[in-house]
Amino acid sequence: MLAADEHTLKRPNTKIRLNCDYCSKIFLTKSNFNNHMDEVHLKLKKFVCDTCGKLFATFTASQIFEQTCNKCP
Repeated sequence: MLAADEHTLKRPNTKIRLNCDYCSKIFLTKSNFNNHMDEVHLKLKKFVCDTCGKLFATFTASQIFEQTCNKCP
C-alpha cells in the first residue's frame, strides 16, 4: 500500500487525491503536488545561497548548505 493510501485511511474526509502524470505518485494536498512537480520534474531551483550563489530546490537544503558554506561574500 502506498504511503498516501495509508494516510487517506487515517483521514477518511480527505477528498483531494492528485496523481502525477509523470511518475504516478499520489498527493493529498495541492501544495505537495506543486512542490513535487517543481522539484522533481521541472528541476526548478528557487533558493539561493546568500554566500556563494549556489541554487537549491528546497529552502531546507539551502539552509543546511549555508551553515557549511565557507566562500566569502
